[in-house]
Amino acid sequence: MTYSWIKIERLTWLLYRWVILMLLGLRLTDLTIFLSWGKVLANLCPLWLGMSGIGYYIWTGWAVRSRALLAATFFHVSGILLVP
Repeated sequence: MTYSWIKIERLTWLLYRWVILMLLGLRLTDLTIFLSWGKVLANLCPLWLGMSGIGYYIWTGWAVRSRALLAATFFHVSGILLVP
C-alpha cells in the first residue's frame, strides 16, 4: 500500500531515501554490536532517534508538507535529550 500511495503522489524518491537511511542505520548497528564499539553501542538510542528525526524533518515533513511530521521531528530530537 505504501508503494502505491508513493507512486500516486510521485514521491518514490522519498521511499528510497528512507530505505537507504534505515539500511545504513542497521549496518551501523550491526557493526557496533559485532565489533564491540562501546561508545557507539552506548548511544544507539540517540543515534536512531536522530536518524528518524532527520528522515522526518528533511525528507518527509517537507515533501508531504505535513506539520504533524515536522512536530514528530521535535519529539524525536527532544527525546535525544531525555534519554540520558
